[in-house]
Order: sequence, then C-alpha cells, then structure tokens
Amino acid sequence: MRLYKRIVLLCFESVSQKMLPFYNKNIPVETMPFLHTLLGSHPRLDKLCTAHSPTNHGMHALLSSRMAYDYDMRHGIGRIDSLASLLREAGYGTYFLTGVTRHYGDKELFCKSLLRYEHFFSEESVRALYDSPPSLQWGIADKVMFDLALRVLDAQRDAPVFLTLHTLNTHPTFFHSLEEDAFPEYIRKTSSKLLRALFESDRDIMGFFKGLGKLRLLDEDTLVIITSDHSPSAGPEYLEFFGADDYSPDLIPCLFVTGKGSASPFAGLNPNTVCSQLDFLPTIVDALGLRRPGHLMGRSLFCGQDNPVISQYSHDLRIKTRNADCFVNIAPGNDLGEAEFLRKWYNNNLLDPYTAKG
Repeated sequence: MRLYKRIVLLCFESVSQKMLPFYNKNIPVETMPFLHTLLGSHPRLDKLCTAHSPTNHGMHALLSSRMAYDYDMRHGIGRIDSLASLLREAGYGTYFLTGVTRHYGDKELFCKSLLRYEHFFSEESVRALYDSPPSLQWGIADKVMFDLALRVLDAQRDAPVFLTLHTLNTHPTFFHSLEEDAFPEYIRKTSSKLLRALFESDRDIMGFFKGLGKLRLLDEDTLVIITSDHSPSAGPEYLEFFGADDYSPDLIPCLFVTGKGSASPFAGLNPNTVCSQLDFLPTIVDALGLRRPGHLMGRSLFCGQDNPVISQYSHDLRIKTRNADCFVNIAPGNDLGEAEFLRKWYNNNLLDPYTAKG
C-alpha cells in the first residue's frame, strides 16, 4: 500500500531561507504571503544546509544522497539509485520538468540516465507544446512549467506519479512577467529584480495549489515538497538580503505539504535538526517505506544515528574535495585532511560505492 499516490517536488533555483519573509523579518510578508502561510502550517526543516552547488550537483546530493557528481556522471550511470529510480521500482511514473534546454549542463543525461527519471521535459519539448511561451535568459518562464506540471498530474491522475519541477525565475538575472502595478508598493519603490521574481514565484506556487484543488488532486493522496537546489552563490545582487557582514546563505527551505495532518510521517520530524541535502533521500526512503540503497552518504532524520559527514554543520569548515569533486561538511574537532577523510569514509562505509548493500 502506497502512503501517497502523487508526490510532487518543487525545487526552486538558488533560494536561501534568508530570501523568505518567514525566516527574514526584514522582508515584508507581502513579498511571499502564500509560501509564508504554508511554512507556518506544515512540517518543515529549518536547519537544512546546502550540500553542493551548482544546480546539478545540488540536485544530485538531494536526490541521490551523494556528493561526487562528476565522478558519478562518468562511472555511476545505471549503478546508483535516486529517489526517482526507487519510486519507479515501487510502481510510480517519474517526470522531470525544467525550462532550460536539454543540452545545458548535460541536463537530459543527468536527469534520464543518472537520476533515472522516465520522462523528461525541457525547453525543446515545452516549445513544441506551447505557442510562444514566455521566456527568460535561461529558458522557459516558471508559470508555463507549473501549467505543464498540472497537465501531467491531471493526465496521470489514476496512476502513481512522482513529478519534479525545477524552476528558473529566481536565477540571476531574475525574471518576472507581472505588470509593475501588480507588485506591493514597497517593491515598486525598489529596483530589485529579485524581490519581483520572489513575488511572482509566490503567485506561481499559489496558482499551482489552486490548480491542484480545481483538478481535485489536492487531497490526502498528494504530497508536495518545496525546497531549493542550493543556496545562492555570493554576489552583490544578494546584499539586500544578507548584508555585507552577514553572508551566510547556506540554509535552504524544505517544506512537506500534505493533507494527512498528524497522520503524516513528516509531522514527526524535528524542524530544528541540523541536517544537509544528503539526508533528504534517506529520510524520504524511511517515510515512504522504500528500499534503502547502500551508497547513501546521508542519514534518515527519523533515527538518532550520527553521521560524521554532516553531524554538525559548520560553514567555516566546509571544504571542497578535489578528488571527488564534492563538498564535505566536517564536524568541528575533525581535522582530517580532505583526501584522508574521503579515504577513511569509503573504507569504513563503501568499499565499492555502487554495490554496497543497505
């Protein structure tokens, strides 16, 4: 028996908690009122840290609980599991939607071959489905992708579905299509493209949930997860949110919207648990009763076991491992060099990272 028939993962581009009014009191609630309400009324993780960036690297950490993106793209295709492959194994149809071209960053290869999504929609396929869809520098505007997501979910309403939508509007140079008088007065008084993109993103989220309601798909059988691919990279366009002396954007949102209320397994999560994107897949695996692969680097937030990789997150101690092309969060007091750390981790856990048994 499946806990949820429909699982939707909304993964927003380069969004930090400090960009959201719920976490940053310097940003008026009217910037993102709908998301603000969702965050206050559904299970969430308040201490979820970026494990890797840019986009594909962060998504790989989130969906495969692994950090060595470049290595896995060369050697791991068909050998490692992701949330998509585990849900396919459990009988779900799997869909990945993105407004970028399928060629950007090997997006199609990454999504279909490494993550193993069965169906993949990119800029090319969207342009074949829509007549002159609104575009931004990176591809198709988010509102079109949300509409496509609703169409897919409606068409597959009788089948188990896992759908991932990766947005674009909040990526520099930021995008909005609303007329200026649609924005709150305080936004109109600024020149901030990012505030306008966030406001429109909130409208998109609200429209998506309203669409689910109209299609009668917003029920106890539907789980919607809202998070980000990674926190934004340092840049002057973010100073209005972080300040020159307080740039710590590594915490990203993670929200579980479900109609099951206290019966949802996510209701039992402690929102203050310090965790990383690496912990996302092990936690979902436990919540949904899926097979647990042996190559996961994170740990389930439903159990109390410690994980030396991310047991205590420290931005100052984050190092980039050259050999594995990944970020490792070292707990304070662990002064192992990067190569020695990885060698010990693999020797103790994954002699063969692809065939280890869970």
